[in-house]
Amino acid sequence: MRCATHIINLIVEEGVKDASISVDRVRGVVRYIRASPSRLSKFNHWPEEEMVGTKAHICLDVPTRLNSTYMMLNVVEKYECVSEAYVHDDHNFFRDLSAGYGVPTCDDWENVRRVMKVLELFHKLTLKLSESFHVTSNTFFEVDTDVYCLLDE
Repeated sequence: MRCATHIINLIVEEGVKDASISVDRVRGVVRYIRASPSRLSKFNHWPEEEMVGTKAHICLDVPTRLNSTYMMLNVVEKYECVSEAYVHDDHNFFRDLSAGYGVPTCDDWENVRRVMKVLELFHKLTLKLSESFHVTSNTFFEVDTDVYCLLDE
C-alpha cells in the first residue's frame, strides 16, 4: 500500500503549501543546530536553563515524507523558547538563518502548530495503512473515507 500512503502524502503536501515558508523557517533552525556537534551540544544545555521539561532530541526531516516532517515539528515546537534564546546567544544563528528563509517569527510558530494538527491526523492514517503487511480493501476504504472527511472539513 505504499502507493496509497504516497497519494496521502501528496494530498497533504498540497494542502499545507500555504504554510510551507513557516515550516521551512523552523526546518532551518533544526538544520543549523544539527550542522555541528558543538551547536547541538550548546543547544542541548539550553533546555535545562529554560525549564522545557522534555528530553526529546531534535531531528531533521525528509521534506518529501510528511510523517518525518510531523515528527520533527512535534519535537522542535517544544523547544520554541529555547530557539528564541539561541538567537540572542549565537550571532551566527541569526545571520545564517537570515541568509535562507529567515528566523521563525511568532506567526511562524503559530502556523507550525496549525500544520501539526493537520499532519497529526494524516500521520495516523498513514501509520494505519503502513502497519499491516496485507492491507485489505476495507482498511483502505476506511482510510480513504477518513481522508475525504478531513478534506471536507
